[in-house]
Parts: sequence; structure tokens; C-alpha cells
Amino acid sequence: MILEFFGPPGSGKTTLAISLANHLRAAGYPVMLRLSARPGETSSAGAPQPQPFSDAFRRLVAPACELMFHVAKNPGAGGSGRVVSELTQALPQGEIFRALRMRQYLARLSNAWTQAARSRKTWIFDQAYIQAIASIAEVQPGIDDATIGGLLDVVPHSDLAIRVEAPVKDIESRISRRMELVGRVGRLFEERRVEAPEQAALARRIDGLLGRRGRPVLALSSADGESLDDNVRQAERAIVAQLNEVAVGAG
Repeated sequence: MILEFFGPPGSGKTTLAISLANHLRAAGYPVMLRLSARPGETSSAGAPQPQPFSDAFRRLVAPACELMFHVAKNPGAGGSGRVVSELTQALPQGEIFRALRMRQYLARLSNAWTQAARSRKTWIFDQAYIQAIASIAEVQPGIDDATIGGLLDVVPHSDLAIRVEAPVKDIESRISRRMELVGRVGRLFEERRVEAPEQAALARRIDGLLGRRGRPVLALSSADGESLDDNVRQAERAIVAQLNEVAVGAG
């Protein structure tokens, strides 16, 4: 079973993904958690630490090096796959670095997704293909539902998509703290983003497009001051019910 979170940056996707994985493991379910690392934000001890010069070098050079390594290891898979091509072609023209980073991210995601699809464990991605499509849509103000829907049809489908929502004030506060942590140099490499209300509206729009395609979507809240456990238990119930259905069908 594959689960993927999506929602505005700062909405709490990673926090909920980690908590959900812990709950499912405590209940005896084998779980693999795949987190999207934000370069320069975590130290070996797990505490956020700005690392301006090494971070700048890594974010300039790593995408090209990793993509070349992936292509060499998997001939024909790096930039020529249909998913990679269609998603990167949907980006604004002329943004070479953004396209390179997207290709690098999708190559890494594709490898993990292939492992997940072959596994009997439950895999949780704090963000994956749906979030990549949201990132593309947010830099294309005029993008229509047909285009977004076409991208949703191209990418591999998860068994459950979980949309995370939070009050705008909470999102803005979390983003502000994140910008402080990455430092001045790190901020230069942050993705250009629209404001939190527009990002939340885009996530709801994608939610609707997934629903029209019959794809299951669960909405969770991560408002500051709300019980994290209550929201995670809601997701856990939905996931366990789906896992039980699969087990009954297999039996």
C-alpha cells in the first residue's frame, strides 16, 4: 500500500507522515517512511542547522551529479521517461535550474516508488507525485483543470492521497521559521512560491480533480494547538480499513 501527502509548504505534511508511521508501527503494521529532505535544514543529530556554503554548493551541483548518476545506472530512465518528460515540460520555459531539480527529484522518487510497488509493506511518502504537480501548477497561474488533470493521469497512483490543511496564519508562521533556519544563502535557492491562501486553494482544487477520477483522498488538519493524535488516528482508521479489505480479498 502506498500513501502520499500533499498540501501547501508548511502545512504539516512531514510531521503528520512521521506520526502516522509511528502509530501504524505501534499497531504492528510494517511501514516504510520516505521523507523529502530539505537540503541544509537538518544536521546529523536531526536538529535544523543552517549550512550556507555547503548548502549552496550542494543545491547547485547535486542535481546535475545525481541525475547523471541515475541515468548511468538506469539507461533510458533518467530524463526520457514519460512521467519525467511531461512534468518537466509543464514547467515555465527557460527555467533550466528548476527543470533540472525537478528531473533529479522525479528520478529519485521513481526509484523509491518502484521499491514501494514491489513491497508488501505500507509505504508513506510525505510528498510525492501529487505534490510535484502542485509545485508545477503554482508557478503557472493560468494553468487549467484539464492540464492538471492530464498530469494526474500520467503519474503513478497511490492507494490513498492525504491532503493536509492548516490555517493560513499557522502556515505563514512555519514558513517564516523555515526561512530563518536556512539562512540568507539558503533563501536564494528556495522555490518561488505563491501566498498561502492560493496554495491552499490549489490543494483543494487538486483534491477535487482526484475525486472526479475516483481516487481516494483524505483531508487532515494540522492547525497549531490541535491534537496531532486525533488527526493521525483518523488517517490510521482509514488505512487499516483499506488494509483489511486487501487482506480479505487476498484470502
